[in-house]
Amino acid sequence: MTVEELKNLITVEDVKKHTPKDILESVTFNSESLGVDDTVIERAIDVAVRKLFIKLKKCGKSDLTDDEKEIAKLYLLKDAIYQLYTMNETENISADKLQEARQILKDWLGDCGNEEPKKITTIKVVCYERNFPF
Repeated sequence: MTVEELKNLITVEDVKKHTPKDILESVTFNSESLGVDDTVIERAIDVAVRKLFIKLKKCGKSDLTDDEKEIAKLYLLKDAIYQLYTMNETENISADKLQEARQILKDWLGDCGNEEPKKITTIKVVCYERNFPF
């Protein structure tokens, strides 16, 4: 699954439909057009898509079933809304969206891609000969 295919799963209208109108206007306000700026929503979708694409690559997922595409769409919707808030520096208001998005990924993909690198500790013992009496 490519970035473009993932991007086709969600539209600007989907995000608008799932975001309260007053909040949408405040996080996407364009002072020039005095209204909602769709390019802000597109950037939020782009960030969410790239995050999901990287996660899918780490997990070795290349093709998605229809059910998985619906799950991916739900994740993208939640994360795109969260990204809108972060662009407006009010991400603490939408922390629940981030939590829901992360839970969707964890339930769907498990913990793949989150493996911590193994820490290897080596101890080298060096013996010195004592030629000098103290």
